[in-house]
This record gives sequence, structure tokens and C-alpha cells, in this order.
Amino acid sequence: RCCVTTDALTRSFGWTTGEQFQQQDVQECSAVIMDYLSRLAVGSPLGAHLHEHTGSTNRILRCQCGAERCREEAFRDLQLDVRDSSTGSPIGSVDRALAAYCATEIIEGVSCETCGEQRDHDKLLRFSQLPLYLPLVLKRFEMNWNTGQRMKISDWMSVPPRLDLASLVQLAGGEQTG
Repeated sequence: RCCVTTDALTRSFGWTTGEQFQQQDVQECSAVIMDYLSRLAVGSPLGAHLHEHTGSTNRILRCQCGAERCREEAFRDLQLDVRDSSTGSPIGSVDRALAAYCATEIIEGVSCETCGEQRDHDKLLRFSQLPLYLPLVLKRFEMNWNTGQRMKISDWMSVPPRLDLASLVQLAGGEQTG
């Protein structure tokens, strides 16, 4: 009988002999596979379906004068914190992790291109387009700076049967959906 090998798949990742025996992160593996399929599928029926796995965000910098700068970025998955970065306490649910992912942050002393002053700006993220398939990656490892080791976070996270992301989506022209 003939067996199936993974030689072609391993070569497509561009891994050296040593790298193929190292544990790879599933998210990194997914990114490599999707990039490979994107290159391979140009002009094919498969290419028409790859957009179902890609969304886009607007990263917004808003001055106190009301002026906004916006940069659009594509994504294929979201990496969500399991613990609050400022307090270290468990976030507890995917809903709260998504809210934290999109939370407004204050950036001090940014020069505004519109008013010409140096002011505090709000930095926020809104989804402009959600993919049909949205992988959520829970960041379950953190660095222990005292020992220099990565530690697994075993905090409990609730996952609702349905996610309502309407309040995190911003349509063209800045209009919120929720």
C-alpha cells in the first residue's frame, strides 16, 4: 500500500529540515496556507471564495478638534486577550475580549494635521468588513519576565452561541451599525 507524505506541504511552507520538527502555531500555519492558496488561486474558481476569509478594519486616530485619520487593514483572524493587559485579571468572555480589542485608547501629544496643534487623540479600531468565516485566536500564553519563560493562561472564557458585532462595525462614511 502507498502512504501519504507531507513533503510537498512542508516544502510549500519554505521550512528547512530543522524547522519541520519544531512545533508550529496553528495561526501561523493557517496564514501560510491561506497565503499559498491566494497565490495559487489567482484567476481560478477558488480565488473567488478566498475573500470569504478576509475582513478589514479601520484604525482611527481622532483629535479633540474632531478631525480623523483612518487606515484600513485586512485581517484573516483576530487575536484576543484572555487577560486584561492593564490589570492582569481574567476577561472572562469572548464578547468582552472583542470589546477590549476595539476599545478606545488615549494617545497623548499627537500633532493634528487639521488644527495644527499637539493634542491628545483617541485611537480606536472598527471593523469595516467582516469575513464570512472569522477565526478567533485566544492569546493563552504570556511572558513571565522574572523567569524568562512563557506561561500558559488557563483562565475560563465563555463563548456565546452567537456574536453580535454590530456595535464594532463602521460603515463607509463613519456611520456605526449598532
